[in-house]
Amino acid sequence: MKLRTIAVVLALVSACDKTSDLGARVEEANTEIHKFAPELDVLARRTDELIQRTRQLPAGAPGIVDASRALLQARAEITRLRGVVGTAPQAIAADAKAGAEQLGKTFDDLKLKLDNGTTIIGNELEAADNVMTDIYNGAKQAPTATTTGSADSVPPGLADAIYAR
Repeated sequence: MKLRTIAVVLALVSACDKTSDLGARVEEANTEIHKFAPELDVLARRTDELIQRTRQLPAGAPGIVDASRALLQARAEITRLRGVVGTAPQAIAADAKAGAEQLGKTFDDLKLKLDNGTTIIGNELEAADNVMTDIYNGAKQAPTATTTGSADSVPPGLADAIYAR
């Protein structure tokens, strides 16, 4: 009888340790996911700065349409990833109820989405910045050249999205 009581007590203590361990893992997962918020803020500021630069360039400049499109996609992806960060605590808490394994999967999925998303955004911003630098440098090297492009060469709505802000 005493042996059975000791076994039950040990099982309960072990279960309590797992619960507190799970709580620590939930807290750690939330902390790790929320570390992406400041990075997304930096990417958003950089996107806005690059959009401001596009407004100073001729609408028909070679590559400006692709750069503008990349900036709009980056802005949309930043908004999406901010949503992922914002809803992460609920997803983590819900999956923690299913156990440590499900919590681990959810955390890994969230972290992968955020890692990949911020990398893609950074690459898109770098590409847009390079295009704008090339346009600017081309204009400096050939100051007598005139731009023959017009707003008509920009896809409908894209110019409004970039220049209207």
